[in-house]
Amino acid sequence: MIDKFQEHFDEQEVQMLSIESESSEWEERLKSIETGAAFYSKLLNSGFSEDFKLKINLEDSNYLRNQLKSMREINDFHLKTFQDYKIKQEGV
Repeated sequence: MIDKFQEHFDEQEVQMLSIESESSEWEERLKSIETGAAFYSKLLNSGFSEDFKLKINLEDSNYLRNQLKSMREINDFHLKTFQDYKIKQEGV
């Protein structure tokens, strides 16, 4: 990140570059959480298809489904909040 800051940038420009860099990292993290949660949800749901007929403890699988659903809802909230922030950041 330091190589992005050149000597001719003033303090405000350095702060903006730092904020942009950190926001990109946050965006990638939030998207990666969603991708992972979606993958595990599909994996868990595949155990209930007729093709696989896996023996899964129903209580445990329901617990995991609820946890994944909750995690995805929280992550979705954070992703939407971040997108609102990003729009405001672009306006700055």
